[in-house]
Amino acid sequence: MRELRNVTQRQLCEGISSQAALSRMEASGNIPSKMLLAFLARLDIQPIEFFALVEENQLANTRVFLDKLINAKYSRQKTDILIQQEMDLYEKTGILRHKINALCVNASYYKANDILFKNKILIAKEVKQYLLELGAWFINDVLLYVNVLFLFDNEFIRSNHLKVINLLSQSPFNATQKYTYQVNYANEVILLAFERKNLFDLNFYLANYQKLLINDFNSLSPKICYSIFKQLYQLMINFNSKNYQYLLEELKNIDSYVNGNMVLKLIDLVDECLRTKLKK
Repeated sequence: MRELRNVTQRQLCEGISSQAALSRMEASGNIPSKMLLAFLARLDIQPIEFFALVEENQLANTRVFLDKLINAKYSRQKTDILIQQEMDLYEKTGILRHKINALCVNASYYKANDILFKNKILIAKEVKQYLLELGAWFINDVLLYVNVLFLFDNEFIRSNHLKVINLLSQSPFNATQKYTYQVNYANEVILLAFERKNLFDLNFYLANYQKLLINDFNSLSPKICYSIFKQLYQLMINFNSKNYQYLLEELKNIDSYVNGNMVLKLIDLVDECLRTKLKK
């Protein structure tokens, strides 16, 4: 910001700090709050604008990490590299979030490859404790929570559901991006509830999913997913072969409206959830 204003270090620090101190602060990023406010005033930059830009950079860093996580979860080698990178950052900075990231990377690898891992309960406990001790969740914390939703018990997910939906609605994205994040989260919650045969919570999640559709941005995908979820839920409660055939027909016709991965997930979901009823 100083360079964009064509201000020298000497001009910026005069009467606030020594030039050597300013140079150290610029190199390290560690700036006492009173000095930071004084520097911003001299540069004629509002603190709120400064922190908005900082948050934007932090979100960019989070997206980079999430992209690496997605890219690594099917590769043990990439997983180990990413874990080591996060642990190195933890050792260097002492920021607990990097250790939590490393745990989540490992958990995501085991989940993606359907490998049983013995320390799942310990990882879930540590991540949950980290989130609970934050007091308030910001967008980076919500993205962490959503990414490893499968680690948590049903009660913990249910108790935080409305909180997460609300926080995503307040996130620093445009309206369409916010809605996409909310729908993707709702999909993951419902898919997990079906996977666990958690009918107790499904009605609650489906009711809240339906509320999201009121703000739909001309996208058929969420509406179709909701329809499939609702039909499957009803079939699990009261199986009917005719309604089951209707559901299969709908699944055949959604390829052009829902992304391929989601279609496969839905087909597998229906097969898994109704397997025992079909055998009867």
